[in-house]
Amino acid sequence: MGINLNNYGYDNVPAAESGEEPTYLPPDGYICRICHAEFALTKSEKRMLVLQLDIAEGDFAGYFTNRYNRNKKFKSDAKWPNPAIYRQMILDSAGKISSYFKGLLTCIQKSNKQFLLNQNNFSASDLRGLKCGFVFAQEEYQKRDNSIATLCVVKFPKNVDDILDGNFTVPPLKQLSPQSQPTTDFSPLNGAPIDNFDTPF
Repeated sequence: MGINLNNYGYDNVPAAESGEEPTYLPPDGYICRICHAEFALTKSEKRMLVLQLDIAEGDFAGYFTNRYNRNKKFKSDAKWPNPAIYRQMILDSAGKISSYFKGLLTCIQKSNKQFLLNQNNFSASDLRGLKCGFVFAQEEYQKRDNSIATLCVVKFPKNVDDILDGNFTVPPLKQLSPQSQPTTDFSPLNGAPIDNFDTPF
């Protein structure tokens, strides 16, 4: 007995491309491009800078753009891959510019000689299209079936010259603690320490 494929929305489903093994990003330092930058608020209304990154050079150039476009085929509201989103608090606990935030902007300035930081009217959009080095490392995460897997996520910025010269250290695998609660299939916040559960997403 045959199956009427049209009853199950055959024409509305994208065809998956099979036959190729998935490529996984290894832990390392990469020259990245800032594809999108914006200000966001945490749940406690603390302001932070959010960067969407992609690998700009080398064998993995376009890695996250390709992943995003692949996901869009199957889910129209797909988001930028969370492992390539870098979040940085702007102010410290005293209400002054965070040294981590200034460190990030300093890395961006050193990586883009033509970039002039407008301290009087800084806009997140000023960073779009600029290059910066970032170090990616592996973290364990708990899948929805409670099994443990690893994911390579962005950890911290470096200037482009440091990446090219190998002047960086990849952090060791971050393991889940035995007390860890189930999480999503993506990494926790990166950048400077942020209060627990104080995220905008």
